[in-house]
Amino acid sequence: MGKIKSAESLRGIACLSVVLSHLSLVFYPQMHNFYKSNLPVSPVLQVIHDSPLSFFYSGTGAVFIFFCLSGYVLSASIESAQNKLKKIRVSIIKRYPRLAIPAILSCVMMWVLNYFFDVNLNNVSFWFSSSVYKNYGFFESIYYGAVESFLYGEAKYNPVLWTMQIEFFGSILLFVYLLLNVFENAVKLSFGFLFLLFFDMNVIFLLGMLSFIAGAIIRMSKVTASPRYSYCVLFLGLYFIGVHDSSVSYTLFYDLAISINPTYVAYVYPVLNFLGGLLIVLSVLKFNIMSRFFGTNFFNYLGKVRTSS
Repeated sequence: MGKIKSAESLRGIACLSVVLSHLSLVFYPQMHNFYKSNLPVSPVLQVIHDSPLSFFYSGTGAVFIFFCLSGYVLSASIESAQNKLKKIRVSIIKRYPRLAIPAILSCVMMWVLNYFFDVNLNNVSFWFSSSVYKNYGFFESIYYGAVESFLYGEAKYNPVLWTMQIEFFGSILLFVYLLLNVFENAVKLSFGFLFLLFFDMNVIFLLGMLSFIAGAIIRMSKVTASPRYSYCVLFLGLYFIGVHDSSVSYTLFYDLAISINPTYVAYVYPVLNFLGGLLIVLSVLKFNIMSRFFGTNFFNYLGKVRTSS
């Protein structure tokens, strides 16, 4: 139970990071610097962007933490069930409605905002202003929230709904993985062949799917570490998720990618966020000193706020 509370606390922190990321993307895109902006350059924001401390507004890093935590929590729920096959079947049936309802509502809210109000976009980023259309349709907004965002990661009505595709298919992949583990005589290699189907997918999609399985593996692992190494793993994870394409604190990784193969540059950002998310989840949920720290009342409160929302 203590680990689950720590997981919920970490969800609350990641949720706060996502909120800060979206606010900065809309009003202070200079902090991200890889989105076009019609706003003036700020030396202070440039310093924040170039520092290794930008993890606190890393929306992508927080999303990978969410994916990994989903794998951890869903696998824990199924492992604790008396009838694991029934639990997996019920979880698969419930998964889409649980994800689709808030996705649809967000798209409908966006339609209401644009249809009934005249939104001033002069002082916001290109990233946000380009996502606001005046030809929204009510039923089209429902369709995008219920179908397009899940099948294609389409984000026309809500620019952050690309996560729904990974959240849904990652959950299904995890359930298949756990299903194979229910049967003692199941050949593990069969899952390996199944997973090969995803290697032609977008790299972020692939890493998101891997995050679900990694979360389940972290849940089942017996790994532990001394306080010194626990801090090192956490700080390394935080450093990784703070990556931005043009940040001087991460030049080493981009130079290394270029020296190996220039096409690998596009993989630096998603791979570091993926690794950072895994290391953070590992440190918080498997290392006792971190579990106790993130299990304190303050972080539990953040988790409750996130859950209630």
